[in-house]
Amino acid sequence: GCTGRTAVLESPCFDLGGTVQPFLRTGYHMFGSDMGELHVDLDPGTGWVLDVVPPIVGDQGDQWDTLLVDLSAWSGQVIRLRLRGVTGTGFASDMALDAIELFDAVPPLAVQARVLLEGPYDAGTGLMNDDLRQLGLIPLVEPFTGLGLLGPGEGGDAVDDPSVFTVTGPDAIVDWVLVELRDQVDPAIVVDARPGLVQRDGDVVGTDGVSPLYFTASPGDHHVAIRHRNHLGCMTAATVTLGTTPMLVDLAAAGTPTFGTDARRVLGAAAVLWAGEVEPDGLVKYTGVSNDRDPILQAIGGTVPTNSISGYLRSDVNMDGTVKYTGGGNDRDPILQNVGGVVPTNTRSEQIP
Repeated sequence: GCTGRTAVLESPCFDLGGTVQPFLRTGYHMFGSDMGELHVDLDPGTGWVLDVVPPIVGDQGDQWDTLLVDLSAWSGQVIRLRLRGVTGTGFASDMALDAIELFDAVPPLAVQARVLLEGPYDAGTGLMNDDLRQLGLIPLVEPFTGLGLLGPGEGGDAVDDPSVFTVTGPDAIVDWVLVELRDQVDPAIVVDARPGLVQRDGDVVGTDGVSPLYFTASPGDHHVAIRHRNHLGCMTAATVTLGTTPMLVDLAAAGTPTFGTDARRVLGAAAVLWAGEVEPDGLVKYTGVSNDRDPILQAIGGTVPTNSISGYLRSDVNMDGTVKYTGGGNDRDPILQNVGGVVPTNTRSEQIP
């Protein structure tokens, strides 16, 4: 007498006016050999539309699952929802629902960014060297949370799979970068930030090594800034209109206007971020308090300048995997060159508000 009996959970009216991509989400537990069916119906004011998604039928196992129902077809309307549980062939089953909610899933903004880092850049090939990748030194998890550039709950992004670092050629990964969306009126305000991986050719991709970066900020106009752990970051001079279609933001091209003065080092048609920000203060300094030269000497022991040390370190200015204070390919000389090469007390400032 219990076969085919129906239990109904019916909602009040919901106004979907102003929504972009509304969804119904609920947890469900359907366990037992005699399990019946779960149906979702919808009334847009003209009568019930049965089974707006295919019903879930039979034993689903002894775990909680999630049902997600796209309600975009009824965006802008007033609706009611109904969840119908129908009993199966016997009593050896259990159906339960929990955490039922409606939410508006605004499609993410897509940014196709490009940037070049001076440290590993080879002007002869127009590509960056990927020594850190070849040496297996790039961490699987982004470094910016540890550097204080991302707040609690904002970072922790990791590569989807370590095989991302096995790609070779122009698309090989060079390092992590941080892409920020900034307020169109006050660009000192960071609206959203996302770690990404920069390839040898300058393309910035997501943690899968292929996709553009996606942001949860509202569509519209934003300044875009790109930062690195030991290079001075830079930001677009003008706002960029961002939406769900990937928008190219090419900070590797010399012709792209940037905020401030000399925000990048221009090398012909290319532009690279200034290397040498070993101390995290937005400056490249060769001498004086909190200069960027001394940490290089300290990293190799502080007493013998011909020593070297390997690792994923901020003091590795040229990003070849080895910190050197003297000799060929050392990490000290680029700092002096970037403050002018003649007057060691000069400094270079990051051009981000």
